[in-house]
Amino acid sequence: MAMRYDSRTCTVFQNWEWVVTGYTPVTTTTTRKSVTTTQRWKYYKAFDTWAKDGSLSYEGSNFVETVAPPYPGGASADGATITTNGEGYADVTTTSGGDPINGWGRSGDPTHNASSSISFDDGTYAGTLYLDSVSGSPSSPSYNGSYIGQTDSTSTSGSAYYSGDVPLKDSGGGGTDPTPSLGVTAKNITNTSVRATIENLMFEANYYHLFEMELWRGNEEEYLITQSWIDSSNQHYTSFDFSGLNSGSTYTLKGFVKSTSTGGRVHAGTKVFTTTGTAVTRPTNWSWSTLISSSTTYDLGGVLRADVVSATDWNNFTKRINEFRKYKLGEGKDYPFTNAVSKTSLTSNHYEEARLAISSMTNAPASVSTGEKGVNGKIMALSNALNQIT
Repeated sequence: MAMRYDSRTCTVFQNWEWVVTGYTPVTTTTTRKSVTTTQRWKYYKAFDTWAKDGSLSYEGSNFVETVAPPYPGGASADGATITTNGEGYADVTTTSGGDPINGWGRSGDPTHNASSSISFDDGTYAGTLYLDSVSGSPSSPSYNGSYIGQTDSTSTSGSAYYSGDVPLKDSGGGGTDPTPSLGVTAKNITNTSVRATIENLMFEANYYHLFEMELWRGNEEEYLITQSWIDSSNQHYTSFDFSGLNSGSTYTLKGFVKSTSTGGRVHAGTKVFTTTGTAVTRPTNWSWSTLISSSTTYDLGGVLRADVVSATDWNNFTKRINEFRKYKLGEGKDYPFTNAVSKTSLTSNHYEEARLAISSMTNAPASVSTGEKGVNGKIMALSNALNQIT
């Protein structure tokens, strides 16, 4: 059995509907302008006078009167009302925009006329391949709709992609599968980097959904990382550059390809290589020169006693941590420690930096124990965790 791929042309269809796709921006403008005022009056016969009935009415805000409403004259029945007009200036705010914007919106998912499976025969393998995916995106109608809810349909030429694990074609005499065409190579090898390449792709790189490359230390002795990527090129190969490797060290590359988001990955090949330069060896275990016994306790918000360990001893310890990080993680992985200064206290920040730098190394403990109460015990826990790294 072997994984094989093929493609066919097809037609892709898309339904559309004329809908509201958005609205024009709303803008607000305030202008100082001339406005007309109105004032309602009410007649009180007992006093033979008109009095204001309510407040002055006008458009806008911050009104300044220029011509007062004329005072009503003439006698009238008790309780009679009348409205007079005047003029002035006010800040009038007007709002515009907010009009609907119409356009063609997709109505449902696109459809196609590709068959669900095809027959495959390349002379060596023969069988049935099944539909993986269809590419092609029809454009919207070329005219504007006449009313909301109007519908239409467009189409375009597309490609249907198929794959399947098919058997060796029966030649009457049996036989075994030939060597797969896919392969993994290691190129541009330097002291600290390599270009991992998947070659002999049956289709152009942009056909595939995803490429993956696993990096192992030694001959698959220790898994390090998996890098995933897509490639939009039309080449029949693809590559990924790994950096930060150790000089003179052996690694293994394991490549995989995926044709669809739901399908499984296909193994493309395995390649063992060795970087150039001198091999990085494991640093020697760390031992303290000035660490004293102490039962002093503290919490992570406090400080360590200044005389628990010398600043020189602590700074050399952090240098040894970075030597281990180069050994385990490769070049360029130094932790940016805060330098300890003589005759000053070590802070919880110094301790936490060392704990994190050790914990992040491959196969190192996930965390350094913080259960010890004595400062001496906490610092010894750090060095013990570092020395356990293989």
